[in-house]
Amino acid sequence: HEPWRWLGLILGRNLTVDSEMFLWVRSVAAALIAGLVFRLMLFPVGALAAVSLPVRATALLAAALVFFATKRHMGYAVLTGALSLVALQFWAAG
Repeated sequence: HEPWRWLGLILGRNLTVDSEMFLWVRSVAAALIAGLVFRLMLFPVGALAAVSLPVRATALLAAALVFFATKRHMGYAVLTGALSLVALQFWAAG
């Protein structure tokens, strides 16, 4: 794998974070995460299947609000969604 790392270094050294290619890659990554989140929300597996749809939908809404409120920061949105899911599940079960 070492030659691929060197090739990536050579090809990526002139790539700026504001370039069209970089923005496209970020958009594709965000779309993949959104697709995975919706798939898990609509067709949950494992422990997530025990969580009701309203709880999952509310956690998703909280994550989306934080995503747009923080200028599209994916890390904050994922953290908010996970914490909301746990908190809402405990609240709904109690």
